[in-house]
Amino acid sequence: MELEAPVVVVLAGGSNSRFWPLRAKSLLPVCGTSLIERHITGFVAAGCREFVIVAGPDTEQAMRKAVAGIPASVQVVVQERARGMGDALLTAAAARDDWERRSVIVSQSHDVVAPSLYAAFVERCQRTDAGGLLAAKRTETYFPGGYLTLDAERVTGLVEKPGAGNEPSDLVSLVLHWHRTVPDLLERIRAEYRSPMTSDDHYERAIAAMLAAHRYEVEVYDGPWQPLKYPWQVLGVMEMALHELTPSANPPEGVSGPVYLEEGVRIYPGGRVVGPAWIGAGSVIGTNSLVRGSVIGRGVEVGFGCEIARSYVGDGCTFHHNYVGDSVIDQNTGLGFGTVTGNWPFYAPPVRSTIAEERMRTGMEKLGAVVGADSRTGIGVLLSPGVKIGAGSFVGPGVVVHRDIPDGRLLLLRQEVTDQPNPFR
Repeated sequence: MELEAPVVVVLAGGSNSRFWPLRAKSLLPVCGTSLIERHITGFVAAGCREFVIVAGPDTEQAMRKAVAGIPASVQVVVQERARGMGDALLTAAAARDDWERRSVIVSQSHDVVAPSLYAAFVERCQRTDAGGLLAAKRTETYFPGGYLTLDAERVTGLVEKPGAGNEPSDLVSLVLHWHRTVPDLLERIRAEYRSPMTSDDHYERAIAAMLAAHRYEVEVYDGPWQPLKYPWQVLGVMEMALHELTPSANPPEGVSGPVYLEEGVRIYPGGRVVGPAWIGAGSVIGTNSLVRGSVIGRGVEVGFGCEIARSYVGDGCTFHHNYVGDSVIDQNTGLGFGTVTGNWPFYAPPVRSTIAEERMRTGMEKLGAVVGADSRTGIGVLLSPGVKIGAGSFVGPGVVVHRDIPDGRLLLLRQEVTDQPNPFR
């Protein structure tokens, strides 16, 4: 029986706990387009027309809104609990009853790659007689993910997080998999959930069983790639998007390099924007302010005397005489006069940051702060390298923030003041 074109399943649920204090990864807007839109339109350009997105209960409506205008058949289903990729795929599979004659591409929008990979991958799926196809990226340094093992052109194994020095190859598996026989894959996933093993890698174990039963090939990708697991990796995604920009024609005074300006951007006298940069609609770059190598969202006020360098800024933020370097500032956040982000640590780089009470090396020589949505800082606040501020938290004047701040907190500095007659009159 001849198979119809593959259905693309996009795994966009999960808890996103390691992405805190930012919101759902797939809905992150970069240069005016969410990652889920970027992902699906890339596959549409490659010839795919049917999609199933697996969302979480808290992102379902936002996901439906994000993809509403895409010219394709897009279903959004909900994974009620974050029980791993295998459960997400079973949730997607339940939305259709035609898997006997359809193949499936399993993907996730926060494995950010150049759209050219989608075209090459779909074309390879259409011409190969293999039972499946896995995309992989060659890497010279250790990456904490899955590695492929090969016998000539056949994929023989998928080794999860082997540890530095134990890599079975230089091919890191991307979450871009094509499976020809979907019913067989689904049954193997169900079998893994029935097994007594407690780890949540059911999908990966099912792939291992599929590799033993069917011939899988590898599509090696040599373009840019940015996995999005931790909040500081937004800066890598931003850099990819900026290098894909088509600059605005006839830019106004104060703009140099490749810069894209949406409608209604105002650059006041003495303001400068140095590309690559993207400035969203209705944003203002104030007098004596400098924006370079950054994404500035829509409706942002970069007030007098600011410098925003190599940073991601969400919609609706306000700034006044700030330095923001190598930082991620989520939407509707305001930084008071003199708030400064430190981005170069006293210790030898890379910058460290805390994830789930574990101190991690971020891999970045420079990293400022990650600030959640709807937050505020007062005048004279100093943010140490790598700190994260939760959504809806306010930091009062003069506070030096050297640790992460949970969501919804208010930090105030208590000072001791001596009030006495002036002996120097």
